[in-house]
Amino acid sequence: MLFRSGESDVSLDGDDAQAMRSLAAAHQRSDHRGVLRLWTSLKRSDQVPATTLAQVVEAMQRFKKDSASIIGEVKGYLKRNAALCNIQYVNRLLEPLAKSLDAEVVFGIVSTLASLDLSPDAGTYELLIQMHFTTRSFDEVVALDEQMRTRGIIPTRRTNLALLKTRLQLGHLDNALEHFREVGDSFRDLRTTASSAPRHITAQLVELGCREHRIATVLEALEEQQVLQIGRASCRERV
Repeated sequence: MLFRSGESDVSLDGDDAQAMRSLAAAHQRSDHRGVLRLWTSLKRSDQVPATTLAQVVEAMQRFKKDSASIIGEVKGYLKRNAALCNIQYVNRLLEPLAKSLDAEVVFGIVSTLASLDLSPDAGTYELLIQMHFTTRSFDEVVALDEQMRTRGIIPTRRTNLALLKTRLQLGHLDNALEHFREVGDSFRDLRTTASSAPRHITAQLVELGCREHRIATVLEALEEQQVLQIGRASCRERV
């Protein structure tokens, strides 16, 4: 029998498929006790989707389970089902958890990757960096940026945008310009929308360039990305 999750159609036997549907329904109506009761039997299945496992974690959080217990439960399931577990599965699990901003649980799960013979990829770092950027934990964002560089992982455009904004907040001009260039086409795409984000970012670059007495370097980077007019306007506004 097929169970339709948010990820794909999963082949399950009749009992597991029914339990999965019941768990999804319990989660939908915020019946966290029901979610955990159903998980007791469902955890024996080797086909639990990552979104379902994330719902179990949320129920445990709502019942004030300690982080060590939650991490242990997740790690135990992943280790028992190594064939199911790849980094894409883990990323789908982490996505809703990162949005909940429970950094202790998120990094606890990430810390188990090595024992599962897995390594974080660009998608993993995007989730972690977005979580820390949301909480304005800029030092942690920078640390993750350095980790990616060391491991040779190329950031996604969304990650580069968060890194650019972080470096601007911290006054790191060279790093900010590097990420500004790496954002590339996506920045130019934003420029054609009604969003004020590109103008705001450009204004911050100009302000930082003036503060560091390196405005020529900033204007050169803006010209490369075809947003020089915005940069010059920002310069005039400062006069």
